[in-house]
Amino acid sequence: MKALTVYQPWATLIMEGLKPFEFRGWDFSTRPNLRGLIDQRIVIHASVRTVRPAEIVDLQERLTTDPRSTGLVVGGSLDILDKLWRDPKLLPLGAALGTVVLGKPIRATEIKHGTVDSDRADHQTFGWPVSEPVRFEPPRPMRGAQGFWNFPEGAP
Repeated sequence: MKALTVYQPWATLIMEGLKPFEFRGWDFSTRPNLRGLIDQRIVIHASVRTVRPAEIVDLQERLTTDPRSTGLVVGGSLDILDKLWRDPKLLPLGAALGTVVLGKPIRATEIKHGTVDSDRADHQTFGWPVSEPVRFEPPRPMRGAQGFWNFPEGAP
């Protein structure tokens, strides 16, 4: 099974069903070997990068003023971000959180009407649908990698 490492709080928002797309700078035109992942389960891994308070504030503001620019589901996302603002260590880091079904990528401009959800616009050309989250209870601490990587069989 393949895994994908995602920064927090986005990894948790995916696993809560509140972030329906994971945005990346690549699709089949640049990485044709990814076609085999469509409609397959992949693991969502939370990176070890700490949550940045400025990103939380930015997301909170945009969710209340221009929610379509975030690609997030408003109500539940605001609840998580509010809790995270009070306790930045709330979310697991360096851990496999669970699995989702990966869909066929769509151009980000078709999803967000020309906007992107962070200062990393060059990394957000394509939205990969993620659905049907199944959480690991508890999350499984482990190292990740950039891009898609092989989730170890029998991982804790």
